[in-house]
Amino acid sequence: MRKIIYLFVFVILIYSCNKLPEPDNPNFVGFSLYSNYYILTNISTRLAKRDALDDRCDCYKYINKNDTVSYDSLYIVINLNGKMIAENIAYTEESEKEDTLPPGYPRVTEQKFFINKIQNFNIYTNSKLLNYSDFTVFFKDKRGHYISKSYYKEPLGYSPLKIYFNSLPELNKKIQFKIEIEDDKGNVFSAVTDSVFVTD
Repeated sequence: MRKIIYLFVFVILIYSCNKLPEPDNPNFVGFSLYSNYYILTNISTRLAKRDALDDRCDCYKYINKNDTVSYDSLYIVINLNGKMIAENIAYTEESEKEDTLPPGYPRVTEQKFFINKIQNFNIYTNSKLLNYSDFTVFFKDKRGHYISKSYYKEPLGYSPLKIYFNSLPELNKKIQFKIEIEDDKGNVFSAVTDSVFVTD
């Protein structure tokens, strides 16, 4: 009986060691997406205007400096940048084969997953701190969809993040936004947007 149990455990170990990680989203519009894990080193921001496709893809209508936009159609795109700490084995092997693939074969694409856990998320308008009820943070999942969720002590996840505004205390004036993300290690990452004229 023991021999059978040992054999069973041995077979499971061999099988699990040989199995490569699955892509996050296999053959997603001609791409196979694989997650690599990163530590955040800095953030950058852009202002954008909402579009019907915004919640389903990374389709942005960027706003230029000094443009006019209503607060309920405005959002901030936060791009996360960092240092890789773990690479998906399947991503490495598939990307090495990419040059030999025939045309039309799904291409290998990296998704950066940021493991820093969020302690605080602050947004300032012209140096005035917003209440948490004034904005909603949308996180990208591994399928590319954006979801709103509680972010305290949660990993940042995939880049980019989006911030939508529920209300703004200052309207009908030029506003510049400052974003501050503090992780659970006490690191603070900040970025400032261009100024835009925000209406109600």
